[in-house]
Amino acid sequence: MKTGAIATSDKFSRQQFDDLCAWIEGHLDETIGWQQMFQHSALDFATIQTLFYKYASTTPMIWISNRRKVQSGGHANRRPVLAQKRRARTG
Repeated sequence: MKTGAIATSDKFSRQQFDDLCAWIEGHLDETIGWQQMFQHSALDFATIQTLFYKYASTTPMIWISNRRKVQSGGHANRRPVLAQKRRARTG
């Protein structure tokens, strides 16, 4: 666990984001919630949100979910295919 002052949302860096993502990657098989991210990174909610929006264009929880899908062999970026209804032909 890192120690130190809580970072504010206006102080963020790519290194903080990369460090947090690396930690998450190493713990995908465990429960990862806000408290775990706070404890590991010593960052607050707003900073974590800002880092993920800035560097991943998504929320932390969606990023974690997508990484778990990729890890399990799922396809996180695949969009569902919707079945088209066929009209019965008459006549």
